[in-house]
Amino acid sequence: MLTAQARYATLQAMGGRVWVPRYQLPGAAPSRLCDWPEPETRPHGRERLLSVAHESAVSTPPEPAVVSSPPPTDRFSAPVVEATAPAQADLQPAPSVAPVITTPLQLDVWLLANHWQLVVGSQAMSETEIRLLQSLLTALADQPLGVISRYAFAWPIAGVPLAQGDEQEKNASLRAFLCGACFMQARIPGLLVLDAEAAALLAHQDPRLPALPPVYSLPHPAQMLADPAIKQHFWQQAGDSGLRAHFASSPVIL
Repeated sequence: MLTAQARYATLQAMGGRVWVPRYQLPGAAPSRLCDWPEPETRPHGRERLLSVAHESAVSTPPEPAVVSSPPPTDRFSAPVVEATAPAQADLQPAPSVAPVITTPLQLDVWLLANHWQLVVGSQAMSETEIRLLQSLLTALADQPLGVISRYAFAWPIAGVPLAQGDEQEKNASLRAFLCGACFMQARIPGLLVLDAEAAALLAHQDPRLPALPPVYSLPHPAQMLADPAIKQHFWQQAGDSGLRAHFASSPVIL
């Protein structure tokens, strides 16, 4: 069985394309560097002898060194060896830098009957808020709209080590979850986000993060119940941004 270095050398000699992953997935262990160095070409023995003879012929002889005789000591005394004490810094282990973990994030992701994702906070909503949300979704879809499935997202994930623990890593984890295998067959046409923190994260555009369908931020039902002007402003904004037309054009899976 060939080793990894032998396999890469064989593929390179055959003209094959050697591919290794260059992007570290969130929570994955760092990949090993596979750029193997080129083997050194050592000259033959005769060439080494000729090079050594040439260098000795052109080099100037060194000046004779003055050797001073050591002071007389007792013939039975042991040689004195100066012991150098190790530095105090070498005795102390290097401090481990722990990642600065930002605030945790917990969300509920609902897959609607028209395959849209509804991202809400993990806090439970009252019956009045749920009825208002159902009425708003029915008005957007021009027909009654149900929920196919419900998923829970939590960050940090238990048992998964953090690389940085910052907002970018949280954003990458959330985007990876929304593009995960459980939503791949649904072909998500868009996202409705009710959580303010999640909306701020998903609004941050970064080409290194997974791309998402169009994301629309919605006010929380509690805010619309407290101030009807917020609901009126959202309905007007939904028409101007194209949310109402996009949401109504998505077919409902009965």
